[in-house]
Amino acid sequence: MKKKILNFRYIFVFAVLFALGLFYAKDLFSGGLAAIILCSLVFVFFLIWGIRDRSWIKVVLPLVAFVVGIGLFALCDSTYFRGVTTDGEYAVRGRVEYVNKEYDTTQMLILSNVEIEGKKQSKNIYIKYRKYGKGLEVGDEIEFVGTLDKVSLWNMGSLNTFYYKNKIASFCSLSSGDKTLIRSGKKLGEKFQEAIKDKLFENMTEENAEISYASIFGDKSGIDEEIQNAFSAVGVAHLLAISGLHIGFFVGLLSFVLSNCRLHKKWHVLIIAPILFVYCYLCRFSPSVLRATIMSVVALLAHSFGRKNDSLTTFSIALVLVLLVRPLDIFDRGLQLSFLCVFSLIILSPIIQKGFNKIKLEKLGKVLSPVLAVQIGTLPVLMKLFKSISLLTILANMICVPIFEVAYILLMALLPFSFIPHFGVILIAPEFLLQTIAMTAIMLSEKSAFITLPYLGKDVTVVYIFFLFGLSRFVMTSMSRKMMLALGLVLVMAVLFFASFFQYGQKDQTILFVGTSDIFVIKENNDNYVINLSHKFENNESKLINCLNYCKIYNVNKVFSPKDIDISSISQLKKAELINSENKEMECFYIAQRLVAVTIKIGDKSFLFVQNLKDETDRDILEFNYEERSFDVVVNLTDFKIGFKTKLFITPGDLKNNHNWTISYENDTLGLKRSLS
Repeated sequence: MKKKILNFRYIFVFAVLFALGLFYAKDLFSGGLAAIILCSLVFVFFLIWGIRDRSWIKVVLPLVAFVVGIGLFALCDSTYFRGVTTDGEYAVRGRVEYVNKEYDTTQMLILSNVEIEGKKQSKNIYIKYRKYGKGLEVGDEIEFVGTLDKVSLWNMGSLNTFYYKNKIASFCSLSSGDKTLIRSGKKLGEKFQEAIKDKLFENMTEENAEISYASIFGDKSGIDEEIQNAFSAVGVAHLLAISGLHIGFFVGLLSFVLSNCRLHKKWHVLIIAPILFVYCYLCRFSPSVLRATIMSVVALLAHSFGRKNDSLTTFSIALVLVLLVRPLDIFDRGLQLSFLCVFSLIILSPIIQKGFNKIKLEKLGKVLSPVLAVQIGTLPVLMKLFKSISLLTILANMICVPIFEVAYILLMALLPFSFIPHFGVILIAPEFLLQTIAMTAIMLSEKSAFITLPYLGKDVTVVYIFFLFGLSRFVMTSMSRKMMLALGLVLVMAVLFFASFFQYGQKDQTILFVGTSDIFVIKENNDNYVINLSHKFENNESKLINCLNYCKIYNVNKVFSPKDIDISSISQLKKAELINSENKEMECFYIAQRLVAVTIKIGDKSFLFVQNLKDETDRDILEFNYEERSFDVVVNLTDFKIGFKTKLFITPGDLKNNHNWTISYENDTLGLKRSLS
């Protein structure tokens, strides 16, 4: 009998290949070379393994799982907008389900239970609502006549996970006078959440109440941006997003209460499971909460029947079930981080603990092993999200997580008693602890202990995960063979990394991203600029936000716009300087009160944007006035042929047809990305 080289679990193999099929389906459909090579290598491994062990299931099962993943991706992607009414002016009726963001004069709302022209819709509408006085609230049912714009589910190759998770198909801009309020009424769950929020605000400061509410329901929309950035910077943002940490504490608290009630352990799962799924509903079924709930219920079932819980099997069941519910969540960073955290704890934590045991630091290992395992396992995703990592992350987690454990348990235990008259003061204990965590995060984030990390690419991330698994106890071979396998995977990662760096890193000098037909984003080295030529800027805000998010642009230096526009509701533009025609950096040229040309100076480069030419006379007038001038880039948004002295000429055909191309001029490289319109 041949010696086993891998602890084979059917459900684990199915889960991994199912997820891999979903993750690479789009790349495979478009003929991505890296995807084809990596997936082929995986199947070659299973083919060799199956032939070696003379086991057909070790070949067929991975293939079936992979094909199911690809098929499910194609089904979800192709049917998302099926039967949905978009693009046009319609009579709309719906219910405010969620207030995503709120500013002084603007709200970003999700409208559910939508009816368009009396026809029931399966998807929701994302609304930018300009309020005058009191805004809309969750539960308000409204009707209006408005222009709906179809959203882009995919933007330059990346899934808009916010739209997907919230089933959004259209965007609409609305003002107070445009709608009619029919009725207001909250569902039971919404009333429950409102009661909790009111009680927290009644007994805590506004800042601490928002942090407490986020730690219970995962809603961070009310937390000050500075605090959120501080939590993210030092690597403790997971405390504000409901995850396995919170569910674990919650289950522990419920188990403690039930044990003291002397209920048999088989009753525990019958009581706790429904409570957890109600909690999932209140947290909007976020991937991390759903994952933690499924894993907790499976573990409770195993415990109640006297079986040992196998963490890798539980992990696999959760992954399959979560992706069956919402397959495209495979592209959600929250899901990726959630499952990678658990995977790292299963795979790496025992290895790290063993290292501490060898140097006789067992107790320190029990504290540091989980933190180190999670940091190592999630490193590629963190590099993609933040491009830098704090050297104080481990210290921050060592300080904040134990404090949070006590704060969360106290908050959940004392909150019901706070509804007793005059008992709200008992919330001072968890408030103090949560405030301590916030102050610690802010203090550590102010220290300049950050290292910048290069962009790795998703292919390297996939190989990295296989690399970690190859080091684990589940690969049953000698250490020397494990090291040879690890070395091979490191070489593959190195090749993929340098290939991705050559592909993306060298285009960072000057990049022009087309956001819509008349809104542009320009990256010039480390500075970012937005050019608005649109008469209805508010209708294109969602597309601009998509473009900024995809390009990882979090701060814009200047916004050029011939007319005054409201940029306060877009977080990336809050610190931007608004430049109009009175500034020397921008000139506007009008013909018969029509804006036909805008010139902009960015650094040492000049741009000319041409639009609204009605006839050849307009073109001749424009060319005459700019005859003696030359530009680095001319963007012609009209169908007229115009001639200017320029290093680069961009035409409507380039904008519409050439979705992926680059043109070099002088020592810079200018990349034009696909339009989001």
